This record gives sequence, C-alpha cells and structure tokens, in this order.
Amino acid sequence: MLTQTMLSALFWMGVLVIVYTYIGYGLIAALLVRLRERRSLNAGLSPRSDFEPTVTLVVAAYNEGESIRAKLFNSLRLDYPREKLDLLFVTDGSTDETPDLVSKVAGVRHLHVPTRSGKIAAMNRAMESLIRQRPEQYLWIHRRFKDQPDGATRAYLQRSTMQRSSSPLRDE
Repeated sequence: MLTQTMLSALFWMGVLVIVYTYIGYGLIAALLVRLRERRSLNAGLSPRSDFEPTVTLVVAAYNEGESIRAKLFNSLRLDYPREKLDLLFVTDGSTDETPDLVSKVAGVRHLHVPTRSGKIAAMNRAMESLIRQRPEQYLWIHRRFKDQPDGATRAYLQRSTMQRSSSPLRDE
C-alpha cells in the first residue's frame, strides 16, 4: 500500500509536471533563444545593417493605363539606393497606353511584345532578360536548383536545355 509520503510525492510530481507544461517549457525555450541570440551576436553572425544587395523589382502589367502612373511613381520613390535598384516593367499584350507610359519613364527598363501570353510567361521573359543582363548574379540559381529547379528557373532551364542554346548558366 501507498504511504502518506509516497502519495504526497506523487501529488507534487504531478504538480511539477503540470507547472512545467504550462510555464517551465516556455521559460526554458525563451532562455535557449536568448542564449542562441547572444552566441550569434558574439560570433558575428548577425545580419549586417550596411548590406544592400542589388535588387530587381519586376512588374507585370496588362492594360493598367489608369494605375500605371501611380505604380511608376511609387516604384521610383522606393527608399532604396537607386544605383542598386533595377525596375523592370513587362507589358506584354497591353492594348491601352500602358506600354507608351512605361517606355517614356527614365530609369525603368521595359519589355513589351504585342501578343499576350499571360503573367507567368511575362515573368519568365523578365527572368530570362535578367539572366542575360547579369549572368554572374544568377549563376548561383543554376547551381542551387541544378538537381531540382523551381519556378522561373525551371522554365528557363527546361527551355534552354530543349533549345540547346548557349545559355550563360551552363557549367561547361
């Protein structure tokens, strides 16, 4: 039979398990996060605040004549170093004034073909244009997704493989 001390010990062990479940686990997890943050700060692994990579904002626009001015204005006023920001607007198939408005703006690259193939095709054309413009910056995409490419990279790699073109992404 269980004695009074054994019942008391079982009771308090149950209380400790419940307290640990609701409070202790959270406290231990928070402590581990703090220790990890402190260790990464000391090891110099924190993100650099001065790092600003070159980025490209790609906008696929179809018949956006009414709103394209505002989008161009907002894109040109982004809080990012202008020399590190590439603006690329793709207006494939637009039948209104969208292509004309975009092509008149300085500092914006513009791709346009008269036929409409859809947003995915426009984004793939933008990706191909970017790869041709700066192949060295996109070489890591090829290496990273060589075995299992995803998204625009898959489309580009499949197309370049089928066409056997001299792609800037080839390892040869």
